[in-house]
Amino acid sequence: DEKDEQKKHIPLIALLSLKPSMHSAAQDGSFVTEFEGLEESRFYAGYIKDVRDFGALVSVGAWRLSGLANKGQLTDHFVEKPEDEVTVGQSVRVLIAKLDTERKRFKADLRPEGSAKNEPAVLRKEVG
Repeated sequence: DEKDEQKKHIPLIALLSLKPSMHSAAQDGSFVTEFEGLEESRFYAGYIKDVRDFGALVSVGAWRLSGLANKGQLTDHFVEKPEDEVTVGQSVRVLIAKLDTERKRFKADLRPEGSAKNEPAVLRKEVG
């Protein structure tokens, strides 16, 4: 039967994460598992994976979907030290500014001017 055949090819995804951003992404249907599922100029729930002198590595969806938010894309003011603005594991609202399909990377923007007025780009939720 055709319906049984289709059911065999439906991937099952188990989300095992304490990160609020991953739970909200799964709830609103924006959890992405493959790079091809990302769309430029769209917001995603994500988290800070690493902080470096030049910016922050941001993950959205599956752990392997990471992009760079350089210092100029972290906030709407000058950033000297990215570690003063964001921390590893922090939930963020990420705008995919540019996709590099060849290298499967993206440029991320965390600045608030791209987000809705009542929704901060950086989510300050405590997990406890």
